[in-house]
Amino acid sequence: PHLPRVLHWGGELGELTPEDCALLPGARYRRFDSNAHDSDVPVTLAPSRAQGWQGWPGLTGHRSGIASQPLFTLADVTVSRTGVGDVATYQGEDLAAQLRLDGELRLTADGVLMHRQKLGSTAPGDAPAYVVDDFLTLLPVPQHAAEVFDYAGRWSNEAQPQRQLLRQGSWLREQRR
Repeated sequence: PHLPRVLHWGGELGELTPEDCALLPGARYRRFDSNAHDSDVPVTLAPSRAQGWQGWPGLTGHRSGIASQPLFTLADVTVSRTGVGDVATYQGEDLAAQLRLDGELRLTADGVLMHRQKLGSTAPGDAPAYVVDDFLTLLPVPQHAAEVFDYAGRWSNEAQPQRQLLRQGSWLREQRR
């Protein structure tokens, strides 16, 4: 009933039978932290506190002080193969909060996963606007990941590659302009 989640990081799994595919939704989320509760909280692409997620939620906001903990259910999924990679689009809805989330996952031929989300209101026109404080993509990091590779720099020295160890906590790259 939840939004999509990443179940596997790595090479292709090969040809899957319909029986194999039927087992995928049952894949459990297991924390590798010995201090954590051993509960099966799905780490979706936009996890929420309403589904039991204790980390940073994918969406924080409110509609005049209410609907601050949206819980999206999966409304639709389509998968297609294009010339530049495989694309999965999905729609989530929260009828109580009157919100709709449209997402796209694109896996390029080079193995790069791209994700895009769009949030919309399904409330009547005279309803208060939904104020978005944060709208994030949260991806689980595989246990074998050891470093972050990104680009930094200013002016004519932009896009300089840099590597750093992956540590506990958040890694944030933001642009204010």
